[in-house]
Amino acid sequence: MAYDQQVGHFKRDRDHTLPMPFLSVVQQDRTSATMISDPRIPVVLAPQMLELMPLLSAAARYAAHYKAAAIYFGLRVGPQGDDLSHATEYVQIWNELLQVPCGLPEVEFVTPLLELEAWQVVDVGFQVAAPFDKTWSCSEEAGEACWACRGCRAREAAFQQAGKADPLRVMRKV
Repeated sequence: MAYDQQVGHFKRDRDHTLPMPFLSVVQQDRTSATMISDPRIPVVLAPQMLELMPLLSAAARYAAHYKAAAIYFGLRVGPQGDDLSHATEYVQIWNELLQVPCGLPEVEFVTPLLELEAWQVVDVGFQVAAPFDKTWSCSEEAGEACWACRGCRAREAAFQQAGKADPLRVMRKV
């Protein structure tokens, strides 16, 4: 209820639709979810970044319409490794695309969670009262979390490292 009160003033914007015909050609590849379930296989970042492009295009469309200054999204890859440098480069390229070809120099993509560990995201989420019971990490296409795939195991580990109870686990036990 507190979450609904906090975001209630955004309701008029959430119910507003803008025509985006370019999204009609996007089809989600369902095979990628099952391919990354094995924790021994490293996750490849590029396909995930490509899947974000239509979503970021839609966000840019809304940002332009509402004259927003920034588009925040929760991309997170962690504090080290090639994935961080690749993700940083992707975000920089997306920002350049917004500024030059799209003509939106006043809008930028912001990724505040990019360098955080998963447990740090959980900790920040609890600090800002994020509705974790409405978040999803499962890679399977079931109605409930499987708690066996890579996403579920990573979520469980993040909540354990943060020392917090996962609301999805609590709801399931009740």
